[in-house]
Amino acid sequence: MVWCIFVSQNAAMENSKMVANRFLKLQTVKNKAKFVNMHLDAGRTIYFYSYGSIVKFTPKKRDLLILKKDGFYYMAGKKLTFLGLCKIAAE
Repeated sequence: MVWCIFVSQNAAMENSKMVANRFLKLQTVKNKAKFVNMHLDAGRTIYFYSYGSIVKFTPKKRDLLILKKDGFYYMAGKKLTFLGLCKIAAE
């Protein structure tokens, strides 16, 4: 079974006094981080589909995945490679 996450542009922001979509990118990253952690904890493989490439993460290689405010990064040698806010699927 393949699990996919799609986060809409209308992520849950409760405070009506805030500037519209002020923290939308951060909220999107948090939602995707929950999805990734949930499936890695369950022992599933995570696939990041970004810019014509597919990056595969197993629970064993979880340490290579880094989360920052603007999206996901992974260690490629000594450099961080940006994955962005791409499509994520778990198998």
